[in-house]
Amino acid sequence: GEKVTEESVITDNITLFAHWKHDTFIFNENSTLLYDAQTKTVYGLSASVTEDGSLPVISSHGACMLADTRAASCLGQQYDLVYLPGGMPGTANLALSQDVKNLVNKELENQGVVAAICAAPIALDAAGVLDGVKYTCYPGCEKQISNGEYTGARIQISGAIITGCGPGVAAEMAFELLRALGLADKAASIAASMQMKF
Repeated sequence: GEKVTEESVITDNITLFAHWKHDTFIFNENSTLLYDAQTKTVYGLSASVTEDGSLPVISSHGACMLADTRAASCLGQQYDLVYLPGGMPGTANLALSQDVKNLVNKELENQGVVAAICAAPIALDAAGVLDGVKYTCYPGCEKQISNGEYTGARIQISGAIITGCGPGVAAEMAFELLRALGLADKAASIAASMQMKF
């Protein structure tokens, strides 16, 4: 993956996946749709966070996404974006992972962007990065978050942290992440080609 297409803008980003026991729609909308919109424009790397260190990540309905590498292998690298999809128990697995906590904190230290959707802001809280931050998440998940200010917005941008409330905003969030990476024109072009407003 050193090149995507000659029209693409190359940038490093990482999506952290963990095993879900969630509906396939959530799996697809939180992960693949965002990944699809991003990879039309940027180079993307996905990393798994699994108990056995395996690369395939399986939804409760058997949908499989094959990660490029393991989260531990990403430590020490620098990325423009770290994205955490939601779902359960994937979010719980992300929240328990010291590798994820380290990656999230390092990303912010390096002035990168950190994003989480649906239940995944729980993992951001576990990483200790929500203090003084406005965030949104799937309704009810805010009860499991100790820090930050819950807004209930569809998408909440608070400095370098971007959060989305659930699967219904996955496409919208994908375009916001492209905008955060300085690719607003590309995002608008892709949105138009997908018959979506941006």
